[in-house]
Amino acid sequence: MNTDRRRIIVFVKYPRENAVKTRLAHDIGARRAAELSRLMAMDAVDAAMETGGEVVVAFTPDGNAGAFAEWLGRDVLFEAQGTGDIGARMLRSFESAFAAGATAAVLVGSDIPDLSADIIDRAFALLAVHDAVLGPAADGGYYLIGFSRAGFLPDVFGGMRWSTALVAVRTLDILRDSGKNCALLPKLRDIDTLNDLRSWMSDMRAAGRRARSTRTRRYYENELAQEAGS
Repeated sequence: MNTDRRRIIVFVKYPRENAVKTRLAHDIGARRAAELSRLMAMDAVDAAMETGGEVVVAFTPDGNAGAFAEWLGRDVLFEAQGTGDIGARMLRSFESAFAAGATAAVLVGSDIPDLSADIIDRAFALLAVHDAVLGPAADGGYYLIGFSRAGFLPDVFGGMRWSTALVAVRTLDILRDSGKNCALLPKLRDIDTLNDLRSWMSDMRAAGRRARSTRTRRYYENELAQEAGS
């Protein structure tokens, strides 16, 4: 009997103009930044769904449950992120996953256009033989963090200086100092600025036919490429 139960948590902020991707909005406008955020989130949920695991959209703001269900309401679960900093909210999501019986859980951001089902599947494969897994982001943070049930370490979410270039390094230090073995995934790029967007699209063009066709990529090529200067 297979008792493996995997949960993928996708952190999503509602894509309201002037409330998401504000640094990017300075260069491409609030409407386009919100639309890009919306499409990246949809691509992230698609990638999670393709793995066949249990998918939870952890959403913010908390009062928007109906709007999220209307937007992403397929075969996914919805949980409010709740209050506190990003660490407190991630901790709450993992505690919920393991309380619900997950044997392994992975949490991903929704602004990583290169996130794929293959990456998430690789994370779970690594969790079969490791306590934790981390997907470092190009800006020094991480786009994915995961734990086996036995390897879960709440300490990585407390006392962290979030949104700095040392988040991933510090997280690895905490894991290793606690005796946890952590596997690393390939570094990916999250999209916060126009330079991030240009660099990501340059990577896509270099990959050529191997690059994935996603909502995010099509929107960039059809709506943003000329304005972004690439």
